Formats: sequence, C-alpha cells, structure tokens
Amino acid sequence: MTQSQNSAKVVGIHQPNFLPWLGFFDKIAKSDVFVLIDNVQFVKGHICNRNKIKNNQSEAVWITVPVSNKKGTDVNFNELPIAYEQHWGTSIINQIRGSYGGAPYFDRYMEKLSHYFTEKEYDSLGDLNIALIKFCCTELGITTELITASQIDEEFGTNNDLNIGICEYFEADTYLSGQGAKKYNDEEQFQKAGIQLKYQQFDHPEYKQLFKGFIPNLSVIDLLLNEGPDAGRFFEFS
Repeated sequence: MTQSQNSAKVVGIHQPNFLPWLGFFDKIAKSDVFVLIDNVQFVKGHICNRNKIKNNQSEAVWITVPVSNKKGTDVNFNELPIAYEQHWGTSIINQIRGSYGGAPYFDRYMEKLSHYFTEKEYDSLGDLNIALIKFCCTELGITTELITASQIDEEFGTNNDLNIGICEYFEADTYLSGQGAKKYNDEEQFQKAGIQLKYQQFDHPEYKQLFKGFIPNLSVIDLLLNEGPDAGRFFEFS
C-alpha cells in the first residue's frame, strides 16, 4: 500500500461542485483529510457547474458557469473546459451584486470573488471549483487538508473500491459518508477493510439572510455575505 506523508483518522470524499451548500463544508470540517474527486465525469444538469443564491424577491435562483464540451462525450471535471467566450463571469457578478449589494459583508467578499470570475481563466471546471472551495474554506476557518484526486498517483477503482482505497492510502480508520450514499455503500466491504463507515449528521442552521423568509440549501456564499467572519461558527470541526 502506498502511504501518504499525512496520517489521517477521518477521510471525506466528494466531487468538486460549484460554490457548494453548507452541508458540503460541514463534511470537510468534520474530516481530517478531504479528497476532491476531480477525475470523475461531469453530470449535466446537476450542481457541478451551478448553484443557488437568494435574490431580492426572496427567490432561490441559479448562478451558472457555462462549460464547453465540444467532444460530445462524457468528460471529467479536470478535463472540462469553461466557456469563457460567453463572458459568464460578469453575469454572475451582476447577479450577486443585485441580490447581495445590501448584505453586511458584500464589500468584504465581492472583490475576492470577482477574482475567480473575471480576472483569471482556469483550465477546467474542476480547477475553478477547487479554487473556490479552498477560498471558502479559508474564509470559514476550515483547516482540513484538501487533496485533489487527480494528483494522487494511484488507481483505486470505482464506487466502494475507490472510497476504501483512498482511506487506505491516507491510513484512515474512518470514512465519513454522506447520507445519500447509504444505498450504495457496502458496509461489509468496509468492515473487511478495517474501516469504520460513519454517516454525516448535518442539521441546516438558520442564519441571518436579506429579505423576507429563510431559504435553506443555498450556496455557501449566501452565508458568507450575510454572516461574514462569524460564518464558521455554524460548523462542527474535527
């Protein structure tokens, strides 16, 4: 077995979605090492390249990064080009400004976010998403080690073999899984590998939002723009 320089107890694994919801970051915070699986297929119509924010009409609306799949075949996150010719960065900034211009911490974060949308071009959707995830972790005070799967020089297979292989690679004794994977996880296979299968417990908090009503499950930027430096208090850390 190949060993990492880092010996971890809890490993979490997920594909690098675009500006994910709070539950994604809760899972990172509860892990010692979190692996971003960027070498898996992009799923069209999923939250891989889009997520929701709350607009000034108290509606959840999409912000989307257009992608350019000219091959017409299944492409992995780390190989999928972004359609920069569509000037989507300015559109997203305008959407965020229209929705959060009056938010308490808009000025604190908007310039930083703009850097990712308009000042730099990324080679792939995976690269952009991972950069944004790392930025959000920093702002939330999450210090979990983030690893990109495509940078690991080892093959692990798929599904349960993939998750167990990654846990073994990092010498972890616990795999932190999302609730949605219960029907896919082979508990006996994990047990044979000597790895505890633990499921994430996450109760979505209610925090300050602009406009009437509270909308859960939005992109993490809704939390950051409304709660600022205190946003990290809504997460449990490993």
